[in-house]
Amino acid sequence: MKSVFAYLSFREFLRDGYKARKAVNAAFSYRFIARRLGINASTFVRILQGKRNLTLKMVAPVAEVFKLGKRETAYFGLLVSLEQAGSDQEKKLYFEKAVSFNKSEVITLLADRYALFESWKYIAIRELLSHYRFCGDYGALGRMCAPPITPGEAQRAVALLARLGMIRKDGKGCYLPTDKFVTVGENWRSIAIANYQKSTIALAGEAIERFPSDERDISTCTVSLSQKGLALVKDKVRTLRKEILEVENMDPECDRVFQVNFQIFPLSKSTRGAQR
Repeated sequence: MKSVFAYLSFREFLRDGYKARKAVNAAFSYRFIARRLGINASTFVRILQGKRNLTLKMVAPVAEVFKLGKRETAYFGLLVSLEQAGSDQEKKLYFEKAVSFNKSEVITLLADRYALFESWKYIAIRELLSHYRFCGDYGALGRMCAPPITPGEAQRAVALLARLGMIRKDGKGCYLPTDKFVTVGENWRSIAIANYQKSTIALAGEAIERFPSDERDISTCTVSLSQKGLALVKDKVRTLRKEILEVENMDPECDRVFQVNFQIFPLSKSTRGAQR
């Protein structure tokens, strides 16, 4: 049975832990576990499936069933709070607590993947290095960003990208991007991507003042749509994103990094069912 510190999902730990214990003890059943938690077996199955929550009162009984130590139990409790948090802000709080609590190699790698999306700087520098020769002058690299970042921020970005294998040194000690890209995994994608999107949306607002109109394109439209119409618009945006990436791949003269945002969000509640 793998250590709970190898996980960032309490449900995955329970599923794997159950299989491992069941393999050596046929009497170790859903019914046995549920009885120790004070629930029925079907409820425990729904917890494993993500259809029911595990209450914090159940953390101690679960720890007893799976023979977790004090520190392991505390970490398991963090995972329960993390996976069942109601908002991205809560998830971010518990994720960072879990990472600081757990220094295993697996979690360190996930923390780096998560950090990649915490700010626009990391992705921007990775793109910049595809056409900017960088051999160690972090001050110059930072000044190439818009808005400029500090040498320390540039150095942290390069170190993170190197750890993730997204850039590498050539024979002359200069950094080049690799073909590798990383995701943070389905469970934590919403937290990381939300952070990244917030930072780029803020940059878009600042760009109105920072750049002349011939160096940017910020346009808006306000429309009324049904849920079906919204799905069609989102599909068109997905198609356009792919087409923009194709333009990038076919452009042999790339010399600048651009952020392209598409933002669709409600400006009213649904009037369906409301009095007219």
